[in-house]
Amino acid sequence: MVSEETKQMLTPIALETPLLLVLALRDLIQRWSYSVTGYNPMFARYVFLFVFIAAAFVTAFLFLFVQLNAQSAVAGKRFLVGHVYDRRGLAESIQLELGEYSEIGRVKSESGEEWLVYAVWRIHKNTRVVDYVLLTRERLEDVLTAASRWNVYVGGWWARAQVYPVTLLKAESEIIDVLRQDAGLEPGAPVYFVRDCPGLITRKLRSEVDKHEGA
Repeated sequence: MVSEETKQMLTPIALETPLLLVLALRDLIQRWSYSVTGYNPMFARYVFLFVFIAAAFVTAFLFLFVQLNAQSAVAGKRFLVGHVYDRRGLAESIQLELGEYSEIGRVKSESGEEWLVYAVWRIHKNTRVVDYVLLTRERLEDVLTAASRWNVYVGGWWARAQVYPVTLLKAESEIIDVLRQDAGLEPGAPVYFVRDCPGLITRKLRSEVDKHEGA
């Protein structure tokens, strides 16, 4: 299975195929242009130039089509963009579509902290199913308050969309396994702790300022 990183690297090359083919087959095209113009150097040059411009036009059209397709794919959508850490402290980039969400309960972590449980939904075959689960100490609508316009990779290309930068932590424990069962998720379905995001940091800073002002 091709990874998203590989797709991102190969897509521009695939879109440039018409122009790259003309450059790779330049000698063959030039010989053909000489033969169809009766070996007239000037007309042969015009024919090759026409083929090159046509290939460049097709390449530009493909780029524009993919760009418009990606932009239409993110219209009206929101995304979580940032990094997710595992228990080993290793991080990887993450991009999650933030669809409709709802609070489905509360759970206590192994350290005794209470977390609100939010199911993020998506539509699959005209049925609403849980896409992933977020755990946060505060209400999600209070945490996700600092939106930005960033590029996201959707539909084979990059497009600007409304995103919330976040730092997530993969949730893995027996408690989380029970949570997956209660939420009707498949074993190993994604569950994340929301560790940091601009909205949460802003609330913490405001709390600290209020404490100092009240002292």
